[in-house]
Amino acid sequence: MKKTKLLVFALMQMVIGNVVLAQQEWEPQTHITGYLVTEMEWVGLDNLKKDFGMGLGEAGFLASYKPLEKVEFKGTFVYKPGVLNIHEVIVEAYGMYKMDKAFNFGAGRFLTPLSPVNLYFYAPLNHSATTPLLVSHHAFFPQSLSGFQVNGVLGDVKSFEYNLTFGNYLNVHHRPSGVLNFHGLEESRIIFGDQFDLSGNVEDAIDFPLGGTFRLAYNHNNWLTMGYNMFLGNSILTTYENFNIKYVDSYRKSFGTDIHVSVSDFKFNAEYWFGEASSKEHSPELSEEYEGYYAELIYSKGKVTPFLKYDYINDIKLDAFRQDLTEKDNELSAFTMGMSYRPFFELMTKLEYKRYFHNQVDFDNVLLSFVFSF
Repeated sequence: MKKTKLLVFALMQMVIGNVVLAQQEWEPQTHITGYLVTEMEWVGLDNLKKDFGMGLGEAGFLASYKPLEKVEFKGTFVYKPGVLNIHEVIVEAYGMYKMDKAFNFGAGRFLTPLSPVNLYFYAPLNHSATTPLLVSHHAFFPQSLSGFQVNGVLGDVKSFEYNLTFGNYLNVHHRPSGVLNFHGLEESRIIFGDQFDLSGNVEDAIDFPLGGTFRLAYNHNNWLTMGYNMFLGNSILTTYENFNIKYVDSYRKSFGTDIHVSVSDFKFNAEYWFGEASSKEHSPELSEEYEGYYAELIYSKGKVTPFLKYDYINDIKLDAFRQDLTEKDNELSAFTMGMSYRPFFELMTKLEYKRYFHNQVDFDNVLLSFVFSF
């Protein structure tokens, strides 16, 4: 009996000793980085007051802290000209406990984990100077969710990645960005110029409804990834009554698929999304169906990364503002060719030429940006 007690005591001492040793070996890790983006942009639209602009396009600050090996705190703040308030600046602020590879959970504000592009929209991580239309418009899913998240990876060479996030989100989409406040509001700029802004009185539309996302992706040895995505949540629809913009509570559901293929120095990315927003609080009942997709081919070797991209989007109900608009007026597509050059880590230059196609007019957009990282 004494031998048994001694053995148990010895085993307990070994376990406690290993835990203490592991804790002593781990040193808290802090990582701080950031970036500044300056832009020069030209938009070939005749109905704009200003078709050329130059200035600060974006400023980002990222910080992470790991007090323990399995615990991480992260915050990301991105400032763009024309932000409404601090809620648009904070894109990530969360704590995550990584139990193991298959199961992690956390709380806070997370980048919406649906479109992979949304997770690396930061300028130093994105080869393009602009994100796809379905990401920049935020009509298919919000940029960030504040609540809870569970994620993990099952398998090794052939693996399944899952992510479930639920919480509140900033209920404003079609926010402008860029030095000309053009991207994100392309359709209204084409039809109304900058005399009329679909994001007008946007302070009245700020709300934090509930929404949930689910993503399941299959990864094959890091050269093929296929994902299925879903977003369900409350939202708003915009209508126009008595010469005033009115925001009506609604329900939104979006579904998307994405595929990513990496072979040698080439990478192919594509996504397709569709969804619907509807409201019974308005008479007659308001509803909006939306659809969008993009495909891009990237060649990355060394310091230069050229790419080609095609976008299509149909995500805004304009006939609430003008009855003479046709269904084609809701559609917008664009062909982009560009390249990025990174001579060293701290500096990245991007040049893009974009050709927009719309029912009313076709026009060009040229953007040159310089990204300074620290």
